[in-house]
Amino acid sequence: MDMNSQTNLTDNNLDQLNQLLHKELAGAGLAAQIPDSTHLFYGSASDATLTRDNLDLAAKVLLGMMLGYIEDAPLTMVYEKQSGQQIALDLSTMLSKKQAESAISRFQRESRQRMGSQIEKALAV
Repeated sequence: MDMNSQTNLTDNNLDQLNQLLHKELAGAGLAAQIPDSTHLFYGSASDATLTRDNLDLAAKVLLGMMLGYIEDAPLTMVYEKQSGQQIALDLSTMLSKKQAESAISRFQRESRQRMGSQIEKALAV
């Protein structure tokens, strides 16, 4: 993702957060459906780019949680089905932590084997 699209994603997410907060203040928000300390993402049936970019970001956050540099917390998407109608989606159940953990373990194991092999070759010379 280039810097300009990252800026656009950040701006879009801040706009969505602003709308969510206004709805909460008006008593029409989703706060009761959003877990405490969640990593919050936005999506919309009318904005496929925002949805796709935030799903990509959620996958990166999940990876960061698996690697330990992002706090482990629920992943939630506030998704606008149609204008003014939002639902909270639990991405934690949709994104497989077990699959991410398995990929990380496989990468570590294969990297260790490759590095060990390279070290043995270097020492044999």
